[in-house]
Amino acid sequence: MGYNRKNKMKKVSILFMIFSLSTFGVSAQSFDRLSSISDKETFCPIGISVDQMNVLYVGIPNTVTITAAIAPENLYINWGGSNATSLGGGRYNVIVPPSLSGKELTISVLADVGDGKIPKMGETKFRVKNVPEPSVFVGGNITGGKQTKDAILANPILTAKMSPDFNFELRWTVTYYKATVIKGGIENAPIVINGGRFNDQLISMIKSATSGTIVEFSDININSEAGKRTIQRPLCIRIR
Repeated sequence: MGYNRKNKMKKVSILFMIFSLSTFGVSAQSFDRLSSISDKETFCPIGISVDQMNVLYVGIPNTVTITAAIAPENLYINWGGSNATSLGGGRYNVIVPPSLSGKELTISVLADVGDGKIPKMGETKFRVKNVPEPSVFVGGNITGGKQTKDAILANPILTAKMSPDFNFELRWTVTYYKATVIKGGIENAPIVINGGRFNDQLISMIKSATSGTIVEFSDININSEAGKRTIQRPLCIRIR
């Protein structure tokens, strides 16, 4: 009845490998290679072709799916020092602590196959990285350069957004920054602003600015579930 031990272990190993690949996507050709695993193999190594895509980011929920032909209560998962929360259906949110940044993390799956032993069915290695630094904008799309006063004041707020290539939804809030207005070569004292929106003083100075005036935004503090950051590189705008 059901699977014998060898077939059960083989299927769990194959399906764990599918979990490894499905975390970041893999071609049908790579998937076909899994079906050729021999009956003697109970452990599936990670293909070299997908190693460079196996990344977990520090501090944010990394969704991982584990599919197996064994009841979930018979699976034992070692998260390699990270914390995991079940979402149901074999899906988990994995949060990696900052102490593992720049290191390698291994997620292992063991299973109770009914003979009193709990063999390892497979494992996947992940590189751990910090979340990349977001870009800062005035409004939602101004990143610097020459701008009209109307364009700057159309949406007078600093925002921070991740690159479109970052495949996680991560929202940043600007909590603090300095704005310095440089007019005619004379640098005014920095205006310290809490929150992302321009204050009345900055808006007034931009409205009265002449062509060539520079507005520099610096010491931009941002916050998200990935933690707090300070953007060191100033954002500079020259008024047309």
